[in-house]
Formats: sequence, structure tokens, C-alpha cells
Amino acid sequence: METAGATDLVYLRALVFDHSHNVLEPSRDYLFETRLTKLLRNQGMTRLDELVRHLRARRDPVLSRAIAEAMTINETSFFRDCRPFDLLRTELLPKLIEERRMTRRLRFWSAACSTGQEAYSLAMLILEHFPQLATWNIRIEAPISAPKWSSVPRQDRFIASKSTADFPSATWSATSTAMARTGL
Repeated sequence: METAGATDLVYLRALVFDHSHNVLEPSRDYLFETRLTKLLRNQGMTRLDELVRHLRARRDPVLSRAIAEAMTINETSFFRDCRPFDLLRTELLPKLIEERRMTRRLRFWSAACSTGQEAYSLAMLILEHFPQLATWNIRIEAPISAPKWSSVPRQDRFIASKSTADFPSATWSATSTAMARTGL
């Protein structure tokens, strides 16, 4: 497969962002070549520039979504990547709490969640480490990007199980785009 031109890659990065809110840096452009090979073949194409030309010529939301899904990790787990959660707990949330103490309102966007466990992790972190926020207005939005889960609005409950036994037992309720606190 030939390497795509710079404008084609800019177009594809923008398409992925529009569908998933994932920011793909130019240094990761090589992933388009590897992750879209099967999609290209299924479309009867061999090069990324053909794909971009097709998308520019006619709007194809199904194909655009398939490209975005192919480019996302679709990996999820509770407290995936500890570093961001540690940073939230030790630096960012204390500052936000101080800044918002008068409004008592916090809004979070957890971008490109596969099935939403990252957003639930944020909720659990807040419950466990910031009990003073129990009376605050908190909203955590998490667009579910996994194709199996994103097509239907849903109500989820993650109950303590083997994978969540170490986390607080509070119940959080969520739809595919927003999470709200219950039982506090």
C-alpha cells in the first residue's frame, strides 16, 4: 500500500476526531496504513487516497464510522492508565474543587470510551477521595465508542465483582452519553 499524502491524512485525522473525539497526532499516521487495510480491501480499494477521494465525493456515514472504529483502541478497563487518575486525584481535582467551591458544580468529558469504564473510574475516584462533593452537582459525560454498545441508549450498573472488588460499592447509573450519581 502506498503512503497517503499529507492532506489525506489530515482529512482522516479530522474524520476520526469528528466521530470519536480521539485526537490522532501526525506521528501516529502510520496507523492508518495498518488499521485500514482490511477496510480498504472490503471497499475494493488498495490505497488511502482512494478512500479519501471516495469520502470527499460522496458522504458515507457508515464508512466514516467504520474508519473511526478501526482507528480507536476499543480497549477499556477500570482505572486504565493509572497516571491520569493519580494526576486527577492529587493535582487537578483539588484545584477544580477550590475554583468551583461557590458554584458547587463539576462537568467532565471522558472522550472515546469503549464501554464507559474510564468514566465510571472517575466517578469512583471522586466518591472515594472527595466525599465533600457528595452534595455537588457533578456530571460525567462519556460517549460510548464500542460499536456493540453505541447504537442503543442504555442504563448500566457496574456492581462489585471480581474485577471491581477493590473499588467503592456505590452504584452509578449511566446512559451512553451521560453519568449521574445515585444513592449518595
